[in-house]
Amino acid sequence: AAPPSPQQGAPAPPTKAPVPFAKALHKMLGDAPQLIRLDAEEGCVVIPSPSALEGILGKYYRHSKYASFQRQLNNFGFHRQAGAGVTIYRRSPEAGGRIDSVDAILGIRHVVRRKAAAPRPKAQLGDRYSAVSALLALKQSVAVIA
Repeated sequence: AAPPSPQQGAPAPPTKAPVPFAKALHKMLGDAPQLIRLDAEEGCVVIPSPSALEGILGKYYRHSKYASFQRQLNNFGFHRQAGAGVTIYRRSPEAGGRIDSVDAILGIRHVVRRKAAAPRPKAQLGDRYSAVSALLALKQSVAVIA
């Protein structure tokens, strides 16, 4: 008999429940392979006709606009790639990389984006006038010396 492996009897690591977008995408991939499919070999989502897909989005999501679905794909790390007659979405390495099975879709998470740099505070109106006044005074003093 083979010795017991160290993993035998160990509790399975906790898994997070799939997010609603991932569950709906998983269901859509299973229900409508003619409209949206996963190319496991390439690790990408393939959409042959976005306009045809838009017709069924309302069945899986609260929205039925393709642009909203596309934004959600972007939020989960998928980015549109050039395809020959089809629309292809690949997952960026920062978001976790390739998706190699339909069931792996259930594990995707929302990608946290860097926050934009805080805008610089605008100069007060009085500050601008005082700076302009100082420059004019300097110019006049230079003119008097010359």
